[in-house]
Amino acid sequence: MRQAAAGLVALAAIVGLVRSDMAEVTEEQQVTAEQQSQLAEAGAALDGFAEAFRARKYAEADRLAARARELLEALRAAENADELEKELAGLEKRLAAAERLLAAKKRPSKTKGKNKQNEPDVPSGPSFVKEVAPLLVARCAGCHIRNARGGFSMASYEALMRGSDGGVVFQPGKAAGSRLMEVLETGDMPRGSPPLSEAEQKLIASWIDAGARFDGSDPRANLTDLVPRDTAEVPAGPQLTRATGNESVQFVRDLAETVVANCIECHGGRQPAARLNLTTFAGLLQGGNSGALLTAGMPERSLIVQKLRGTAANGARMPLQRPPLPEEIIARFETWIREGAAFDGEDQNQPLELAVRIRQAAAMSHEQLAEMRAKLAQQNWQLAAPNTTPAQREYDQFILLGNVPPAVLEEVGRAAQAQLAKVAAQFKLSPAKPIYKGRLTLFVFNRRFDYSEFGQMVEKRSLPEAWRAHWRYTVIDGYACILLPKDDPDSLNTLLAQVFAGAYLDEVSGGKAPRWFVVGGARAIAVRAAPRSPLAKAWDDGLKQLVMAPETVEGLLTSDAATEDDALLAYGAMKPLVARKFHGLLEELRAGTSFDTAMAKAYGADPKTVLTGWAGRTR
Repeated sequence: MRQAAAGLVALAAIVGLVRSDMAEVTEEQQVTAEQQSQLAEAGAALDGFAEAFRARKYAEADRLAARARELLEALRAAENADELEKELAGLEKRLAAAERLLAAKKRPSKTKGKNKQNEPDVPSGPSFVKEVAPLLVARCAGCHIRNARGGFSMASYEALMRGSDGGVVFQPGKAAGSRLMEVLETGDMPRGSPPLSEAEQKLIASWIDAGARFDGSDPRANLTDLVPRDTAEVPAGPQLTRATGNESVQFVRDLAETVVANCIECHGGRQPAARLNLTTFAGLLQGGNSGALLTAGMPERSLIVQKLRGTAANGARMPLQRPPLPEEIIARFETWIREGAAFDGEDQNQPLELAVRIRQAAAMSHEQLAEMRAKLAQQNWQLAAPNTTPAQREYDQFILLGNVPPAVLEEVGRAAQAQLAKVAAQFKLSPAKPIYKGRLTLFVFNRRFDYSEFGQMVEKRSLPEAWRAHWRYTVIDGYACILLPKDDPDSLNTLLAQVFAGAYLDEVSGGKAPRWFVVGGARAIAVRAAPRSPLAKAWDDGLKQLVMAPETVEGLLTSDAATEDDALLAYGAMKPLVARKFHGLLEELRAGTSFDTAMAKAYGADPKTVLTGWAGRTR
C-alpha cells in the first residue's frame, strides 16, 4: 500500500467528481456520432483507471489514463470543440486528478530499506494532521474552511488537493512557484490578518515538497474535526443579567441579528476563531483567547466595542474583511453595555440565529408568516425529495404538498378540511378563524420510503416503523407528514385529526408543554374526532400490551414520546384527561400559565400525581 494515503485522496477526488452530462447532442450542434463515442470511451477509461488503481494495477491504470488523454486531446483539437466544452471540461478535470495520483505514486519512496509489496509507506515531511491542518484552521478557517471564498475550499484535505475554480493551487512535490505559496509569501493571504511567519510558510512548503501526504483516517473529514479542540480553560466572563424590559436597547431584539449576520461565520462551529464562539449569548459572555468581551456599564473598556471601532490594542478591526458596522449600530452596542449588558432572551444557550428567527416570526402577521412557511415547505420538500416536483393544493388554513396524483391530493384536502373542523370543535374553536398563526403544511407521501426519507433528511432522525404521521410546530415553522393509508379512509381521518390536534396543542402551549401531553393529547383528540378507524383500534390494542407501573410514570414524564411505546403510553394517560376538565387546562395555557400550574388548577394535582393515579387505575 505504498503512498496509500495520498492515493486514496486523489482517487476519491476522481470518483467524487460529477460525471459530465453525456446527453445526446442534436445535429444542429454538429457533434458527430464518432465524437460521442470518443467521449464515452474517455469516460469509461477514467472509470477503469479508478478501478485499476484501487486494485493496485498501476500499469493498467497508467495505460487507461494515457488513453483518456489521447482521446481528449483529439477532441479538444477538433473544430467544433466549443460544442463539446461542457463534456470536455468535466473529463479533463477527472483526468488531471488521475494524473496527480499517478505522479504521487511514481515519486520514489524516502523510507529506509526496501519496501515490500503492499507494505505501507512511512510518511515523510511534516504531518498534515498534527502540523499543517492546525495551522490552516487557525489562519484560514473563516474564508476557506467554513466558506469557499474565491472558489477555493480547504474544508477537507480532499478539497484542498482539488484546488480552486481556476485549478490546483500546488502540485505535490513542488512548492516553489505554486499559487498557494505565492499568496502566502507575498502576504496576500490571509487577508485582513498578519501574514504567516517564515516558519509557518516553511512548514507548508516542506509538506508540499515531501509529497503533500495525508496521514489521517478520512481525507474527506472537515479539517476542524481533525484538529483536537483546545481544552484549556478560558477565563470566565461576566455573569448573566436578565433584562427588565426598561432598557432602551435589548440584545435579542436590537443586536443579535447583527451578530448573526457579521460574526458567527468566523466565530462559530467546533473551532471558532480565537476560541470565541458567538453562536449563543452564553458564548458571547464567555469571551475567547483575548478575555471577556464585555465590561457591564463601561462600553469604552469593553473589547467588543474596541474591536468594532478598531481601537483594540491587538488584532484587526471587526468584522474581518468586511466594511465597519455603521456608527448607529456600534452606538447601540455601547448603549446596551452602558445599561448593563442584560439578556432579553429565554435561554442564553439557544442559538442566536434561532432566537432571531423566532422574534421575527412572532412579529409577523398571519399572512406574512403563512408566506414564510410556504417557502420553508418548498425547501423541506427539496431536502427530502430533490428529484420530484410535488403536487400542491392550497386551502385557507393549510397547504398540501405530496408525491401523489393531483386527484388523490384533492381527496386528502377534502378529508383534511372535514377533520380540521372536527378538531376545532373538540377545542371549542371557530373553524372560520385561523386556528394556527400562519398556515400549516401537510406533506403527503405515497410510500414509506419517502416518509422515512423526510425524517432522515429534514429532521435528522429515524421515524418509528409503526408511525404513519407526525408533526413539528414552532413559532417559525409548522408542518405535518402523513403516510397515505391504502384503501383506508377512516385511518386517514384519524391521522389528519392527530396532526391537527398536535399542532394546536404545541401552539396553545407555546411549545412548552411536555411531549407526553402533546403527543398523547393529539392521539386522544384524534380518536374522539374519528373513532371508527382501524388505526384507533390498533392504538387501543397496543396500549393493552403495555405495563403500567410507577416507573412507567417516571419514564413518561421525562420522555420525548419519540417511540411508539412511549406514544401509546402518552395516549393512555391523556384519554381520561381529555374527557374531563381539559378545556379548563387549555384556558390556563392560553392565558400563559405554566404547564405544571395549569395542571394543578385544572386537575387539582401536579402532573406526576395525576399520571400515577392513571397508572394505578389501569394495572
